Amino acid sequence: MKYFYLILFAFLSITSAKAQTFTAGGINYNITSATAPLTVEVSNHSFYFSGPANIPAIVSYIGQDYAVTSIGDAAFYYCSGLTSATIPNSVTSIGNDAFRQCNSLTSVTIPNSVTTIGDAAFEQCSGLTSVMIGSSVTTIGNAAFRQCNSLTSVTMPNSVTSIGDAAFQGCYGLTSVTIPNSVTSIGNSVFQSCFGLTSVTIPNSVTTIGYSVFHDAWSLTSVTVNWTTSEAIVTIDPNVFTNVNINSATLNLPGGTAHLYQAAPVWTEFNIVGGTIPSPRGCWASVSAGSQHTLAIAQDGTLWGWGSNTYKQLGNNATGNVTSPVQISNDPNWAFVSAGEFYSLAIKKKRNLMGLGQK
Repeated sequence: MKYFYLILFAFLSITSAKAQTFTAGGINYNITSATAPLTVEVSNHSFYFSGPANIPAIVSYIGQDYAVTSIGDAAFYYCSGLTSATIPNSVTSIGNDAFRQCNSLTSVTIPNSVTTIGDAAFEQCSGLTSVMIGSSVTTIGNAAFRQCNSLTSVTMPNSVTSIGDAAFQGCYGLTSVTIPNSVTSIGNSVFQSCFGLTSVTIPNSVTTIGYSVFHDAWSLTSVTVNWTTSEAIVTIDPNVFTNVNINSATLNLPGGTAHLYQAAPVWTEFNIVGGTIPSPRGCWASVSAGSQHTLAIAQDGTLWGWGSNTYKQLGNNATGNVTSPVQISNDPNWAFVSAGEFYSLAIKKKRNLMGLGQK
């Protein structure tokens, strides 16, 4: 008799386990809550799944209505025939590898209900050209869109606080990226090998940037940054822009911060061009013209320069020509300047002497 009950218990257990998964409308589901509120997640599909995946907000099973709250891990992994996916507003998370290697998927709209995009969720979706991320997403997982080679545009909302490692690595169709002001953390290698990326804007909300974020972003010519304190500027990893021709790239800065960026190794080789740092209004208090460069003291006592910088005579550790005045020092106590052939001299009111360029 005892043996009979053991067999019966095993049978009921198997039956109960099987009851946790079902298919409706061609979509596989796994029951995540069998008590109110009733919920399911979209579960694994065969590699042979093809056509559109129209996922409803509510699905019925054995007379019960279940809310679809998540796209489970590997739900459509390697479903190369998947052409589109409708994700309802009831879904709050997209799992790891959920749409990985869905090569026929061309666009996706992530609804405002979603808060998390899992690791490798859309990795290697080579046909994906555009992504619209909903306004509630806070986390973009590691490698979430890695090697989406056709991706040309990504809209990130102000809800995103962290971008995981390699999230957009190898997306060489991307040409520009604006990181929203809500982001505080950018992981390692996020935009590595984005060969087509020409411009990027980094907000002052970012406090952590990993290594090799823009490694091999060969086409990058414009970087806009918004930090205004030396503490934030100098803590950026110096390997962020490896294999990028930063000598030809423009660094757009907040007004009056040039001297702070010039003191941080990661920024010293960028070119600060006209319009990025507003020049002082009104007349200069003192001006000295050298052979190919000019020094000036503004009415507020700060030190400025422009012209040739072949020998770093403008004090910013770069060597490119500067066509508009850039701030060399924001100290308001400069009293005298002298621009020579390849050097610069400046004296403060307390008679402190500074020399720049070729000695």
